[in-house]
This record gives sequence, structure tokens and C-alpha cells, in this order.
Amino acid sequence: MTFVKKIIIFLSILLVVITFINIAYIKFIQPQKIVERRWVSYKNLITSMEEPAIDFIFFGDSHIEGGINPLYIDGNSFNFAIGGESYTETYYLLKRLVEDNNVKFNNIILQLDLHTFSESVRGGKFLFDQIYFYSKFVDIKKMAELKGESLVSVFLRTKFPFLGNGKHFLDSILKLDDLTSMYLGWSNHHKTAYHIDNRQEAAAEAFEHYFPKDSAIIDKDTFEYFLDTLELTKENNINVIFLKYPISKEYYLEIDKNVDINNYYNDIFTEVNKVLDDYVVLDLHDYFFDKGEYYYDPEHLIVDGAEILSKKINEELQKLNKEN
Repeated sequence: MTFVKKIIIFLSILLVVITFINIAYIKFIQPQKIVERRWVSYKNLITSMEEPAIDFIFFGDSHIEGGINPLYIDGNSFNFAIGGESYTETYYLLKRLVEDNNVKFNNIILQLDLHTFSESVRGGKFLFDQIYFYSKFVDIKKMAELKGESLVSVFLRTKFPFLGNGKHFLDSILKLDDLTSMYLGWSNHHKTAYHIDNRQEAAAEAFEHYFPKDSAIIDKDTFEYFLDTLELTKENNINVIFLKYPISKEYYLEIDKNVDINNYYNDIFTEVNKVLDDYVVLDLHDYFFDKGEYYYDPEHLIVDGAEILSKKINEELQKLNKEN
């Protein structure tokens, strides 16, 4: 047998093995991911309704994902927030949702925090981390452009999602990767014990989000998609409620050392006012300033804190309903 034939046989066997692994990953492992389970949960919810309507839909990153539990929100609600999500991803997901004309969305709660547009955590390489999920409704060329990656690289990852997820694949097979509990999008994967050195971790978190100083506090591309998201809400008659999520006092003070917070929000709302005529701001950033025991790190709540916050937000939302 010639060397060339051996190479051809080897590559053929390798291709079969890769294809088999990929099919197994898509069928058994991909459905375990939070984004996939969340989508199934959402579909089950609206399928159970005679006239599908969501009173309150939540978007944001890990703060909202683990911090707002629809169990404590009166009316039909769903939490679409997920760790690391930027407004680029929010825009495309909301666009997919509103294009389903069978569902009515009444109110949308959008996270608007000091790190929401941070270039250091919203840059292209972090976008569409769950690329297989987003590839179902976002153009691959657009994703490659936004991520700053080659079209070939993005294409391969959308068609072979197990690539780069070997550890997750192995952990899932060996049952080392625990599935987090989920309720209408809320993911209970945050720790339940307070164990941090507030000042040390707050300084580290602030450094990650706001340093080096040449890193933009407001990433231009992310902010443009934020404004596009607002346009979507306006076109679909969805009431907008902005939420400033609770953070620890230590973390706030660390940010305040390096960011002109008033100017930050003034700049944001100057642009918001060009798009929206009416909106509401729920400012709860200091709600737990004196309750450090409700955090497991400088900016994420433990389960007990999430319950208290969810009930507080529910009170505010019901007040708004009565006023309107």
C-alpha cells in the first residue's frame, strides 16, 4: 500500500470519527447548554397559552440571569439574560422573538449598568460565545465581521460545535458537568455562600472592566446595537424599563475612582432620548449597599439575594402597571 493511500485512508477514518463525535455533540450535549434549555422553556411557555403574551421580558448578562427569578414576578414573564451577553446579541435575539407575530410583548426590562458597554468585556472575541445557537438566526458573515474572525473559522464552529468544547463534552459524558436548575430562564447556578474579600475582589473586578485606561467605557459597536434594540422596542410597541442592577458598595466605590458616573449616564440617556419618547428607570444599584451577605462576589447575588431583589422589582413593576 502506497504512502498516499495510507494518508487517504487515515483522513477518511478521521473524518468519520469527527462526524460521529459532532453528531453526538449536537444531539446529546448541545441541548444541555443554558441557551438551548432556555429556548425550549420559552417555547413551552408560549405553547401553553391560548393567546401568547409576555408581560415582562428581561434581558442582560449574568447579573440579571441569576438575579431575577420570574417565580416572584406577577404576570407572565421570562428571563432571557445570560452571562456575558452584550446588546449585539440582545438585538438579534429580540429581533427573532418579535418576528414571531403570534407573541405579544408588553414590557421589556433592559440592564443598564456601569459595565454594560465596557469594551474590555464586550469586545468582538467575546461575542456569540454560544455560536451554534446564534447561527440559527444570525448571518454567519455578520458574526465573523463582528467577532473579527475569519469566515472559515466561524463557519467551522457553527457546523462543528464540539470544536473548542472538548472539556465540556468530556465533563458531560462523565457527568461532571452539573446541569443548573432553571425556571422561566432564571438559572440558579450562583453560589449560596458569602465567601469574598470585598475590597480585594472589587478592585480586581473594576480593573477587569475599566482598565487599562485606553479601553473605552462605552464600546461603539455595542452601543449602536443598544440603540437598534430600542428601535425594535419602539417599532413593536413594547414599553421599555431600564434597570440599574444592585452591586456591592465596595465595587461601586472602586468604579467611582476611575469613571465619571454622572457623565456616563448623561451620555447614554442623551442618545436614548433621541430614540424613545417614554421609558422608566429602576435604579437599584445601591439596594444592597449595606447587605454584603447577599453577594457571593462584588457584583453577583446569591440565591437569597436574588429572591429579595425579584420581589422588590415585582413591587416596582406592579406600581408602574397601576400608574399606567
